[in-house]
Amino acid sequence: MEDEVSKILKSIKKKEIRTHSQIKKAINAALDDIYGEFMCYKNNEMNKKMALLDLEGFEIVPLENIHKGDTIMYFRTKYFFNIQHNHGNAINILKNNRLSVRVKGDIKHIKCKYYFRKLTEEDNVKISLIEAIYDC
Repeated sequence: MEDEVSKILKSIKKKEIRTHSQIKKAINAALDDIYGEFMCYKNNEMNKKMALLDLEGFEIVPLENIHKGDTIMYFRTKYFFNIQHNHGNAINILKNNRLSVRVKGDIKHIKCKYYFRKLTEEDNVKISLIEAIYDC
């Protein structure tokens, strides 16, 4: 058992060192940025609360760290008075920093400021180990 834990710890790259609280802070900051000036619209109050609940188990990732098959959440801000989040599965990164995503059977080509990826079991184990070792 200790050998397995050691192997996992050695496989953790510096960029992967993060805690659940750091992830939550980053998500809250991103949501504040997304909804910020549009919170005066009643729909956005509820949408932000729902998004925060749905983002449990997700983390913010840069576009280049998204891989085919990743479960992605993103926000479309075209209708600023009713900003909603969408789920999909990443297909491919396209030209001009666009992401091809399968959403409910349709394929969308999106470009967003923030992308959120569902944490894998491996990610959760690594985060838990980091928190246990460093007493976070």
